[in-house]
Amino acid sequence: IYYETEQSESPIGALYLGDSVIESIQGLYNSQVNCFRIRFPNSKSYVLSCEPSNPHGLKSWISLLTNACYPTVQEQAKTVKSLETKVSEMAKTLEEQSQLILEMQLERSETNALLSQSRSREEHVRSLLHVTNTTSQQTLGTIQVELSTFQNRLSQMSFFGRVTANDDLNIRLSCLSEEKSDGLNKNGWLYKRGLLNRSKRKRWFVLKGYTLMYFKEPQDFEPLGVIELENCVLNPTTAINRQSAGPGGDCNFTLVNAISDRTYQLVAANVQEKEEWVDTINKAIQLAKDEKLLSGMSQLAELPGSFEELAMVF
Repeated sequence: IYYETEQSESPIGALYLGDSVIESIQGLYNSQVNCFRIRFPNSKSYVLSCEPSNPHGLKSWISLLTNACYPTVQEQAKTVKSLETKVSEMAKTLEEQSQLILEMQLERSETNALLSQSRSREEHVRSLLHVTNTTSQQTLGTIQVELSTFQNRLSQMSFFGRVTANDDLNIRLSCLSEEKSDGLNKNGWLYKRGLLNRSKRKRWFVLKGYTLMYFKEPQDFEPLGVIELENCVLNPTTAINRQSAGPGGDCNFTLVNAISDRTYQLVAANVQEKEEWVDTINKAIQLAKDEKLLSGMSQLAELPGSFEELAMVF
């Protein structure tokens, strides 16, 4: 702001120093050595001079006016720096959003894969349920046939009326015991499909009486498993066996424990060995049932009353 005199109250004019440049121009303009120029961006400039008696005044004015120009430049620099920071933050945010989009796409792909696996497992479970249902129906049919046979054999026995034939029962039990010890012994290699590991493993099987045991090696003392044939049903061949066995499916046969509902899938080396095992195991199962029946009849024979009366009690 400049005045006509030092005592003037109203200014003549004012100069805005923003974006201006202060220059010393000594020796110009009528030999006035203490001059300086204020130049503006629009090419307009003002030349100012100090009194010759005050050589230090020029430097002071130039220093003051230069410092007055700098805050505007610094503010612009701060503004530029702030804009650069915002641009950097926006770029970083954009990069994070891009990464988030990629992660979401990856999660979507994984979700689709899991859904596909879930559908495949659902179809597999349905197939297994269908197969299990078919097997259960076949097993139930076999049990019903066995029950019918048992009832027929029971009706043919001579124990109806008053049971008094203790000697006859003891003779029959003795014959069964001799047949059990003489003919129910067999051993050999068979392949067994595991309960958890569905691959077939070669095992050494030993049939002794009404018990079928299997070992890892013939010289082993402790069996890997024991199958009580008294509660088992033998299926010589089934459609499931042939489908799961592939080539050589005619050498398959299964044992189903009617109490635990566990199925043992066995494979012989050839058809002849399979038939030998099937015949021997069938014989053991039938003798076990007969012995159980005759043993029960023997106990009933010791009680008073007719068989019909005792049967109604039990």
